[in-house]
Amino acid sequence: MAEWDALLPEVKAYMDTHRDGYQRFLDRLIEDTNRIRHGLECSPLIYSIYSRREKQRGDPFKKDEKIAKKLYEWRDKTPDARLQDIHDIIGITIVVNFPSDRDRVADYIASDRSGQCFEVYKQHLRKDKGYYAMHLLVRPKNALQFPVQRAEIQIKTMLHDGWGAKTHDLTYKPQGEIDRILDRHMQILGDVLQHLDDQSELIKMAIQDRWQADRRRRYAAREQLFWSLTNSSNAAHAQDLRELAQAIKDERDELAILDLGDPRFMALADRLRKLAEKLGAGPDVSRLYTYLASIRAASDDVTAFALNAIDEWQNVTIGDARAQARVEMFRSLTYYAVGQLEKAVISSRRALLAAASAPDVVPQAKSNLAYFLAELLYDAAEKDAALVDEALRLSDEALREASATALPSAKDTRGAVLIALGATEHDVRTGLQLCLEAKAAASSQRSDVLEAFFRLHERRAFRRLLSME
Repeated sequence: MAEWDALLPEVKAYMDTHRDGYQRFLDRLIEDTNRIRHGLECSPLIYSIYSRREKQRGDPFKKDEKIAKKLYEWRDKTPDARLQDIHDIIGITIVVNFPSDRDRVADYIASDRSGQCFEVYKQHLRKDKGYYAMHLLVRPKNALQFPVQRAEIQIKTMLHDGWGAKTHDLTYKPQGEIDRILDRHMQILGDVLQHLDDQSELIKMAIQDRWQADRRRRYAAREQLFWSLTNSSNAAHAQDLRELAQAIKDERDELAILDLGDPRFMALADRLRKLAEKLGAGPDVSRLYTYLASIRAASDDVTAFALNAIDEWQNVTIGDARAQARVEMFRSLTYYAVGQLEKAVISSRRALLAAASAPDVVPQAKSNLAYFLAELLYDAAEKDAALVDEALRLSDEALREASATALPSAKDTRGAVLIALGATEHDVRTGLQLCLEAKAAASSQRSDVLEAFFRLHERRAFRRLLSME
């Protein structure tokens, strides 16, 4: 007979009196946490929610023997401990994907922003024998409706939830020599899982950083395209271009996710097609399609139309080296706008080859190639030294050869290359200064474009400077 068995009658009498109240509070707890799960703030974070009912074949309460054991242990330290102080007679488990999700969900629940029926009176991260979980101890806000009830919310990652289910029975075996050995193995394996969780968190952060960088690149490219569309040299259709470009910009959030067969998307596509027929093959049609492709969340569906428009533009410029170089430079911008950096570099190389017969285009072609090389190399785990040298050389040459009107763009490119690939803190700071000068020197019409690129370069500069400390 265990020492705590003497407390079983007290536990049974208490539960007979308050069982219904615990059940009602548990039902409210499940209802409110599921509402949180489906809310805007936490829906991407929570994988599942369950109570003891799912683990104990229909019994939602802590077993009487375990309640008695906990009460016995508490009274051994605090003689006046009460049954109503036990916080885990009922409880739920919230399962999330990543450790950071665990912390965010816990903080959101504790902040009481969702108007739940309970309040958190204690929050702590529990680590024990390889067990890792955030524990929230909660009590009802309405003490008249639930005078003695308490509950526990455990928030675990999927890995630790699975491991906890697998080792649950071992955890409660009587302790002996063999159990101490098992405990040690369980702790080691639990710590391994935590290490995996931490590594998955780092991978998630790296992926999110890339998403953020891609979004900033797309935004900067869209600003450049929007500016070029609203400043078209096609006088006959300039107003139509401006209006359609503005319509795409105003509806960009919906256009990013609309199905191609959606009536709204089809209406816009029809409008774009009719204008393209009026304009004919050339830069304006290519810009329109590329602008739309850059907005699409999954842009491959429209990118093909943009590239086809560029091919048609190229076909009408055969024999004109300068025009061919500009077509390839624009093609590289299209690839950049949709996140295909390797292809952007290839097109930039073609543009530089075509520019050999049009010397006035060479500085811009060099600048473009240098910029896309820097973009490609910035995220590379191992940077090709020859390509780094090429980007630095080309950006320096482009800056020295640039005309007065092209100087702000050449400065911005040189600055971006130094920020991304410079070897020293001085290089990065010099690059940031050049980007500032480019932004300050830009015409009022181009200020939005340079501002968009500057924000991208500034964030990158600060990150590189921090990594050099």
